Amino acid sequence: MEHIGSALDQFLKNSRLQEGIRCQKLVDAWPEIVGETFAAKSRGARISRNTLWAEAAGSSWAAQLMMVRRDIIEKYRERFGDLPFRDIRVTVGDFPAASPNADVVREGDTDSHEGNIEGSIKWRRMNRREGR
Repeated sequence: MEHIGSALDQFLKNSRLQEGIRCQKLVDAWPEIVGETFAAKSRGARISRNTLWAEAAGSSWAAQLMMVRRDIIEKYRERFGDLPFRDIRVTVGDFPAASPNADVVREGDTDSHEGNIEGSIKWRRMNRREGR
């Protein structure tokens, strides 16, 4: 007689359910991967055809996320290993109105750009302003 646990394991292996659960975990991890600022203005939506699809609060947020998509993919790889997607695409979705200064980087911001998507954006903006 087969143990119920091994029967369930075999069912999950033979169905696409296990991969669907894994993909949903990756989508759900979006806020912790991209950080607080981006998480407030974007969300992971789905994984389809080797692409992680996300929605952003506006075109400027979508553009910023696209600029750092390789960094985001790398953070996913560090956390989850092999991924069922190779690229990220961002569309504009419905979000609450942004505060007027939500994407402004101030001179006093000192977040390191190492391993931090938000810090990476701030670092790039500050260097662009300083002409580096």
